[in-house]
Order: sequence, then structure tokens, then C-alpha cells
Amino acid sequence: MPDVDNAFDRLRREVTAHVTGPEPREIVRRARRRSRNRLAAAAIAAAAAIAVPVFAIDGAGGDQRTLTPPSTTASAKAHPRTLRLGDLIYGTTAQRHPDKGDYRNLRDRWTIAPADDTAPISVPGCRGQLDTGAPGMDGVVKVLDVSYNGNPQPGDEATSSSRGEQLIAFSDPGAAARKMAAIIQYEQTCHGQGASFARLAIGDEATRATVVRHQASPPVTSTENAVVVRQGSVIAVYWDMRNSGPKLTSVSDHQRDARMMADRLRRLGYES
Repeated sequence: MPDVDNAFDRLRREVTAHVTGPEPREIVRRARRRSRNRLAAAAIAAAAAIAVPVFAIDGAGGDQRTLTPPSTTASAKAHPRTLRLGDLIYGTTAQRHPDKGDYRNLRDRWTIAPADDTAPISVPGCRGQLDTGAPGMDGVVKVLDVSYNGNPQPGDEATSSSRGEQLIAFSDPGAAARKMAAIIQYEQTCHGQGASFARLAIGDEATRATVVRHQASPPVTSTENAVVVRQGSVIAVYWDMRNSGPKLTSVSDHQRDARMMADRLRRLGYES
């Protein structure tokens, strides 16, 4: 019986004698191809990591289409900037000209409400006004409120006039939409009872309201106007009230301000 080790050794020599390895040039070519593949894969991974535009080439004609990463736009919509007093149309003016009790100075009659103020929304109606909801209630996260007193001297209430601006920021557009629906329902209930309202094509949704009241003794006619606009998760209110005092603004002014604010909020990332 032949030796097993010798048999296997003879078989190995016969097999390897018929195996031909690649030439040196082929080995180098394969190595270079593998290197290029690794570099290309690394470049694609790096482009994806830094989120730069990537060009996709379609077919032999070289049709190039820019692929824009969606993460940047989605992040801006998901995290709009927190609102500040300076974002109000009249916020900077209110800061520069606070009410100092000097009735002779017509400019210094602005009041800035405290951050935790629970004053109602300045929307006129037949049964008082709606609560804003203090921050932390009903989805409200922030309230910014400034007002101008056209005749602050005590005892002149019959000839008073005032106007103002409110921004009410909610935790999400749904919470703001529910509050806006309550405002519109309230206005509809008061329609025809010395009140009128209409829907406006501003922002995501908007409405205007006017209420006129007459008092016989002493004879006083009170007029209240407001334009309310919702843009994303924010409701903005522009209002004025006067008895027999001077007219400080108009509904058309409120509509202009509401449109300006809706555009501003949209630029800041407040989308529905």
C-alpha cells in the first residue's frame, strides 16, 4: 500500500503544475480598480454626510439633476425661531416710548404687558372678550402684547381711544387652529347684534370684526375693530377702540399689518 503522505504530495505537485497565476501587470490593474472603487465609495459617503448637493448622471447623454437634501428644509419648519418683542410690528416702538404718565407727550403712551399676562384676546364681541390662555394653558407657549393709549388722563373715559397688537404663540398649528375656530364662532354668534364680521384671505386664515355700541346716558358711542390672522401656530391680533375720542387707526390699517405679520411669521418658519 503506497505511502499516503507521498501520494498527497505527488497529487499537490501535479495540480499546482497546471495552475497559472495572473501576470504582474494584471495584479496591479486589479489593485488600482479596487482602490478607485474604495475612493468612489468614500466620496459618496462623505457627500451624504455633509449634505451637499449631489449630481446624478442619467444615461450616456449626461443629463444632470441636482438632488437637494430634504433635511435642511424640514428642520427649519420643525423648529421655527422663538418670537421676541422685536418681532411685533409695534414692539420696537413700544420699547422706545413707554407710557410714563405724561399726558402731554403724545408719543410716550405705549404699554408692554407682562410675559405672564392673562389679558383677554382683543377681539370685539357682544359678550365681552375671549381669554388668551396664559402660557402653559390650552397649548399657549407665549403671549406678546403691546398697546397705545390715545387719551390716558383719568376722567376722560368718554373720549378715550386706544389700539394695540397681540401675538399668541401655541405649541403647534392644531392648537392655534382650534383657538381661531373659537374666535370665528364667537364672532358669528355676535353677528347682527351690533357686530359684523367677515373672513379674510390673509395667512392661513383670518377674520375681521367690528362692534358698535350706543350708550344713552351719558351719550357715548363706542366702536371696536379688530383683524385676527393665524399663520401656522401663531395668532396675531390688530385692534382699536374709541368712544368719542380721536380715530387712531382703521380696519384697512389692521389688514395691512396682519398681512405683513403673516409674511414675517412665514419667513421665520411658522407653517401649518
